Amino acid sequence: MDYITITRNTRTGLVVAIGGDEQEAGVLQAASFIPVPGPCGGYHRLPHHLPIAQQPSQSPAASQALLSAGCGAHHDPRRPP
Repeated sequence: MDYITITRNTRTGLVVAIGGDEQEAGVLQAASFIPVPGPCGGYHRLPHHLPIAQQPSQSPAASQALLSAGCGAHHDPRRPP
């Protein structure tokens, strides 16, 4: 089982989910996260058009969906979404 870390990117301000495999990717995409290719591997993020007021509710929903699917999820307490 891989763990997903959901956090806010301090440079961009976007809520991102880092880690996981195909199963976790499917759960994140069902929770409105978008797959993004990155220089050090892919990750998922919330859409740019999602209002900041809605972002805090999306992160726990994604975390709960990951846990319900038997995946590991972690919110970075230093950078809450």
